[in-house]
Amino acid sequence: MVRGPSESLNIGAATVSSESSTTGESVAVMMFAVSLAAPIGVLLWGFMIGRVSVEAAILFGAVGTVVSGVALLRPPKAPAGS
Repeated sequence: MVRGPSESLNIGAATVSSESSTTGESVAVMMFAVSLAAPIGVLLWGFMIGRVSVEAAILFGAVGTVVSGVALLRPPKAPAGS
């Protein structure tokens, strides 16, 4: 399973992206957000498989993966004052 390496990469990214004084806060906020979002995703996935169809759930997951990947590939916008 890939969860271990991806979790360490996420924590590394959270620590690198913040100032040194707020590293712990950044990791805590990231873990809190993940702990809230993960059960919602599992519930939606189970609902789609149980009520709609397995094919629709797989298609929804694939489209969601592609859309989130494209959104993350876009370069960040420059600040308004720059």
